[in-house]
Amino acid sequence: MSVDPEQIRPGMDVVDFNGEQVGTVKAVREADFLIDRAFARDVYAPIESVHAIVGETSTEAGHPRVVIGVAASRVGDMGWPTPN
Repeated sequence: MSVDPEQIRPGMDVVDFNGEQVGTVKAVREADFLIDRAFARDVYAPIESVHAIVGETSTEAGHPRVVIGVAASRVGDMGWPTPN
């Protein structure tokens, strides 16, 4: 899925393809976005990792969230950059 980084906003939940919580969007840059993860180091996930953005329209009930195509348990193993 091609996602415009402007569709991703700080405060949105980030979940994996099974709906498991990964974290919350903390910041957005042109090519990636910072995921604030509880009890784990924050990571910059590439925009290409986004599978979908759901909850944006009235036909998609719920709080808007970013769905990534990586299992929540594997996010820390992806080698994605971390903030300094």
